[in-house]
Amino acid sequence: MKNKLWSIFWGLFFIFIGIGFGGDVLGIWHFTIFFTGWWTFFIIIPCLISLIQKGYNVGDLIGLLIGIVLLLATRDILNFWDVMRLMFPVILIIIGFSIIFKDVFKKKIKKNISYKGDSNEQYSVFSSNRQNVTGTYVGSGINAIFGAYTLDLRNAVVDQDIKIKATAIFGGIDIIVPEGVIVQTTTVPIFGGVSNKAKKTNEVNAPVVLVDCVCMFGGINIK
Repeated sequence: MKNKLWSIFWGLFFIFIGIGFGGDVLGIWHFTIFFTGWWTFFIIIPCLISLIQKGYNVGDLIGLLIGIVLLLATRDILNFWDVMRLMFPVILIIIGFSIIFKDVFKKKIKKNISYKGDSNEQYSVFSSNRQNVTGTYVGSGINAIFGAYTLDLRNAVVDQDIKIKATAIFGGIDIIVPEGVIVQTTTVPIFGGVSNKAKKTNEVNAPVVLVDCVCMFGGINIK
């Protein structure tokens, strides 16, 4: 259903662009895609894609809201400096609601994935944090917002396929995986990127660690 909706969205998008350029050629109206604030769609569209395809994620939601607010600010609908001052408290409010209602959203997400993950959401906001995991690890969510986060799994036990949702917004995340696992990544890069330098294993039936990444002006390193 989500893929069908997304196909409809892209179809309507290209129809709109085609009509816009056609009207401009015929002199009916003036149309250009390079309007004031056009660059904000490089933030809005990837976050919207991730939300539609993968379900609720606090990092995607924050990125979407930041993109929309920046678009309104560049269009002089909102005052840019007021927006900058309000950005941090709004991010904190979103994180707070996400923590309160994370179980509700998690039930919806679990229907669409085959990887196991727990309800553990970790945040690093304007700070630097490190988590050393021992014992059985079944996945979690990591969010670095204007900060840095290190997840060390070298002493963890990973005996099944798991999923890690990693979101870096103006921040960085380091994930150190244990030996004997297969690391796979999915990425939504927005002026950011993912580096996967994890050691490869020759074990065919090794557990899979799927790292679902969203990078907005940030980076995620897997090693």
